[in-house]
Amino acid sequence: MTGDRIRCDFQINGVCMGGSLFASRRQIQAHVETEAPLDKIVLYKNGRAVRIINGEFFRQVNQTGCYKIRIEMGWGDPSLYHWEGSVKTGEGVIESFQTYFRGRSVLAPQKGEEYDESRINDIAAFSERRGEGEIAWSCDTTGNKSTLHPCTSSVVIKVRGGLDTRLYLTVNGKAFVSTIRELLEYGYTAHMKYYHSQAFKVYRAVPETQYLFDMEFLDETPERAEDVYRLEVSQKNRQWAYISPIYVRSE
Repeated sequence: MTGDRIRCDFQINGVCMGGSLFASRRQIQAHVETEAPLDKIVLYKNGRAVRIINGEFFRQVNQTGCYKIRIEMGWGDPSLYHWEGSVKTGEGVIESFQTYFRGRSVLAPQKGEEYDESRINDIAAFSERRGEGEIAWSCDTTGNKSTLHPCTSSVVIKVRGGLDTRLYLTVNGKAFVSTIRELLEYGYTAHMKYYHSQAFKVYRAVPETQYLFDMEFLDETPERAEDVYRLEVSQKNRQWAYISPIYVRSE
């Protein structure tokens, strides 16, 4: 994986990714849970794409169930900036959450930058669950190195509820209330200062009908003495999962 924790279960005849087996009749199954809108899932056989799931075809929205919301923080000047955030839901349940906190970017130093090696990891990165309906976190960020070098941090929460479930978000003293229905239509941003400042962004909610995917495929046509099957998953936010291959020899 390149960043986001994309959940993948890839099997052939019950043998998991990274395994090998003997079979002429191959029942291929895959289950994928993304953290952001799907770009595509591609099943390769001997380096050739044989099945593709395209995220553009999934537009149905579940009326109840689970939804994922991403809150991203950062931007602004290069100085270290501290964030304190929380999300509450009164009518629903926060099933789980994932943090994507970045440290200082020191792999591409720029002229004039200096770091104390003994304190390079002295940066906030904390999260906790406060009951089934609330989470809180704190983290530090710096400004992006460039438009292609993000230094932001994110939290992705999975909420179980309905379209009218309310979320109460507080970030560094700024408070917002939104329903799932509203977040399916639009996200929003807020700056911490008037000009060229740190900011946070709440992305559009992703319903489970658009982040849970299943693939089933029966292959009864061996092509080589040993066929190699692998899976790739890409999200719209340019995060990827490369699944270990399964090696199948004919019986």
